[in-house]
Amino acid sequence: MKKQIFYSLIILIALFNAKAYGQNTGDKPAVGSTHGYWVNGSAPGTQTSGVGSIYTWWLSDSPTNLLTPVAASPDFTPGTGYNVPAVNAHSVSLTWNPTSAGKTYYLVVKEEGVAPLCTNIKAYAIQPSSNFLLQYTLLAADGTTSGDNLDRCAPDIAITAAGTAIAYNYGTDSYLFKLSASGVYTSWSFDYSFTKTIGTGTTDTYQYSVDGGVTYLPVTPTTLNIPANASGNQVVLIKATLANGTANEGLTAETLKLSLTNIKDAGGNAVTKITNNAGTDITATPEQTQTVKSRPATSGIQSN
Repeated sequence: MKKQIFYSLIILIALFNAKAYGQNTGDKPAVGSTHGYWVNGSAPGTQTSGVGSIYTWWLSDSPTNLLTPVAASPDFTPGTGYNVPAVNAHSVSLTWNPTSAGKTYYLVVKEEGVAPLCTNIKAYAIQPSSNFLLQYTLLAADGTTSGDNLDRCAPDIAITAAGTAIAYNYGTDSYLFKLSASGVYTSWSFDYSFTKTIGTGTTDTYQYSVDGGVTYLPVTPTTLNIPANASGNQVVLIKATLANGTANEGLTAETLKLSLTNIKDAGGNAVTKITNNAGTDITATPEQTQTVKSRPATSGIQSN
C-alpha cells in the first residue's frame, strides 16, 4: 500500500545559545557541538508518522550524487545507527568535529515504508563553522567591575617598629584579566606574554582559573590549554599578584600588560573575533594593561 504520508520537511534541533555573539544551529553548527536531526515527528523519540518504517541515515559530501555515503570521518562523529537501516529510527545525532569547519555536508535519510515497501528520500545541507568569539576585559579591584586598561593605587603600606628600627611592608595586590569565550565546544589554547615595567618580579605570581575563581592553577610557560566544555561558553580568569616596594614611590606608574596570540580551538581554527569591554574589535592586537599608580615620593622624616 502506498505510504499514506510523505516526509515532513527535515527540521533540526536548534541548540541555540542566547549569547552575546553568534549562534549554533543544526544547519550551521558550531564545530564541537552535537545536534539532533529527525523526520516524521516533533523531536527525537517523538514519532508521529511513518511508524514501522525502516530508516537509513547517511552523510554525503558530493553534491553531484547524494546517494553515495561517506564513512564516519574526523569531520563528524555520528550517534548509533549511522548508515544502518533500522525500524523507527526516525532521528540521528551528529557531533561536528573541528575539522569540519568551512565544509558542506548533505544529510540524507531514506524511509522504506511498510508493505509493499515503497521508499522516499530527503536531504538537508549542513555547513559547520567556527563560531569561536572572545571578549577580553579587565576586572577592577572589586573583582567584578569590568573595564579596559584599568588603573589603581598600590596597596596601603603596613608599618611596624622594633625599638628604633622601623619596618615597611608594602604588601601585594592581585590584578585580574578576564577572557569570555563563546561558540567554542572543544578545548582551546592561546599563547601569552606579560610585560611589566617596574621591578624584577621575583616574588610575583601568575595563575589562571576556569571555575570562576574558585580554584587557581599556576600558568604554564608561554601557552595555556583550556579544557573543552559542553555549553560553548567559558570564562578564563588570569590573576597576576604583584609585590610592591619602594619602586612604586615617585612619578612613574607601574604597568602590567598581557598580550595574547595564536588563539585557536582543538582543530586549529583561529578565534573569529576578539572584542574588549567597550565592544571594540581588538582581534589584530588583543592586549590589556593594568596600571599601578605611583605613591607620592615622600622623603624620610627629618627633625631639628
